[in-house]
Amino acid sequence: MDSELIITGIITLTAAIIGATAAIYGGHKATQKQLAFQEELFERELKARRKESRIEAKHKILSEVTGNIAVISDGSNLEQNGDSVKFFGALNQVNLVFNDAPNVISANQIGVNTGEDLYKLISEMHKDLGLPLPEKESVLSPKIKRK
Repeated sequence: MDSELIITGIITLTAAIIGATAAIYGGHKATQKQLAFQEELFERELKARRKESRIEAKHKILSEVTGNIAVISDGSNLEQNGDSVKFFGALNQVNLVFNDAPNVISANQIGVNTGEDLYKLISEMHKDLGLPLPEKESVLSPKIKRK
């Protein structure tokens, strides 16, 4: 009878050890899955925030270009005009901010035909942002604000 008790005790102890090991392993696997899920969720959130931030920056550049477009038409005191600094500063940032939009970058070639070139650039910026295209006349003949 003593040997049966010892065998039963060993079997019970072995079963308890196996059960505890399985529980620990299962808990570890569940924790790993939870951590992987949380990491994936964090990465998606970070990616979404970066995209949102990029879109905000694109809108800001587009706003600065279109909001100060009259400096091209006005032409007076370009070096001394604060609007021209904003306008040309924004143009200089287009390639950086729209670096994921090759059509915008290739359109950022303001040359001899300034109005047409500018319209093409602004149109490509609108397309990249999913905005309706601006009226060509509003780019070629902007309203000049006088101070």
